Amino acid sequence: MILLGGSAIAQKKQLTLEDAIINRYGKLGADRLEQLQWLPNKHICSYVENDELIKAYMYGKRTPLFTLKKLNRLLGDSLKRMPRFAWVDNDALAFYYKGDRVVIKENAGRILSRIALPKGARNLKYCDENETYAFTRENNLFVTKGGIERIVTQDADKNHVYGQTVSRNEFGISGGIFWSPKGKYLAFYKKDESKVSDYPLVNYMGRVGELKSIKYPMVFMTWRLNEQFTWISRERLRII
Repeated sequence: MILLGGSAIAQKKQLTLEDAIINRYGKLGADRLEQLQWLPNKHICSYVENDELIKAYMYGKRTPLFTLKKLNRLLGDSLKRMPRFAWVDNDALAFYYKGDRVVIKENAGRILSRIALPKGARNLKYCDENETYAFTRENNLFVTKGGIERIVTQDADKNHVYGQTVSRNEFGISGGIFWSPKGKYLAFYKKDESKVSDYPLVNYMGRVGELKSIKYPMVFMTWRLNEQFTWISRERLRII
């Protein structure tokens, strides 16, 4: 009876503020596999565990690929944690490192490519098939390959926004730039926010607060958001 009573009391322990906010991602958090993802066209997944990238097969086999220590030797650096990887194919994976997109062999044996990111770029979308970046800068869309940058849209009206998420990530939409599977076409969203009201936000992260306005359509307000989806061929983009 004493043991049961002790167990009942322990189950009624109240969470502290630290437990509720900080430890929910630590000792009180649910178990999870870090960076869990499928390999392209394979019934194989990979994940990071204890600073090691591991490949797991459906029938239970686990194959360690490389550790953070080995990756640091390859990069000549001292990263404290694994970068976020994305599989390029079944034998190579990519990650962002010091402003570059780096592709390495799956065992971190060598670097296959290292491409600098465009300056001031946002919403980057890289196409492995044609080795080209599509990205946004302010409200317009650009592409770049081999250090040569080309303008896809040239619209001075800031209410016209190209290559960015529409409807604020609702309806299952994520991102606004889409390469075709073989890299022959580039699709992107255009949204016209000229009828959407400005919504003021205060950036309090600096020493002095700064006011910044964003477009934010609200319920029961008169607004109109025009969205268009456009395809452009690689020839029109003038990339090889």
